[in-house]
Parts: sequence; C-alpha cells; structure tokens
Amino acid sequence: MKGLLSLLIGLSLGCVSCTRDVTPKPVADQTTDTAESFSLRADIPIYPDARMPDNKSNVRSNGGQTRLELVMRTSDPIEKVAKFYVKELKLDRSKEGNAVRLMGRTPKGNYAIVDLTKVDNDTLISAVAIAIDK
Repeated sequence: MKGLLSLLIGLSLGCVSCTRDVTPKPVADQTTDTAESFSLRADIPIYPDARMPDNKSNVRSNGGQTRLELVMRTSDPIEKVAKFYVKELKLDRSKEGNAVRLMGRTPKGNYAIVDLTKVDNDTLISAVAIAIDK
C-alpha cells in the first residue's frame, strides 16, 4: 500500500524517477556475489578491516570442481596477516623472498592457498579455495 501511495504521489508531482523498479533481479551469480558470500563458500575468512577491490573476486566451475578466488588489501604487515590465517585455518606456511604462501585444507575440506605480497604500502591477500563438487 505504501509503495502504491508513493507511486501515485510521485506521478501526480511529475516525478517519474520517484517510482521504484519492481522488475525481478537475478539471484546472485558469479559476477554479483559479495566478498562475504565468496568467503563463506570458500571457507576462508575475510581479513579484519580488509578492503575488497572491485571485480577481483570470482568463482569458476570446471570439471567437477569450483574455484573461488577472494582478493583483499590491508595496510597491516604481511607477518600479521600470515599469523591470522595460520591461526584461523591451520595452513602450512612457506616464504619466498618478500612473499608468503599458506597452503592446506579448510575446515570444510576445501583446498586453500593464501598468497601474501607487498603492493605499495599494502599487503595484497590472494586467497584461492578449490572445492570438489559432490
């Protein structure tokens, strides 16, 4: 009822843009999922206060597996981020130059790789989880 009233008032005032689009929207897909939904599906937590660059996270399904990529940036140092993911996911750690790679299985059984690299003054977090479709 409130929507209809708003529509009538908007039309009577000549405000076509005041109307709300009621066209059904598609359910979230590979291009519109939020970082939070990627995180839940990948079973990799979002680093606290991390920023999510637009259009960097994605999902790909191929041959019985789903690859979930989550990209984040933080001003925290690499070592602090590495400690967080080792504690949260119990991943094995290796270091190559200035980069850190964490690998293992998530609590839900996904294969996970978390790469940490320095970009400008930020730590870039590139997390990939591979889930075997059942």
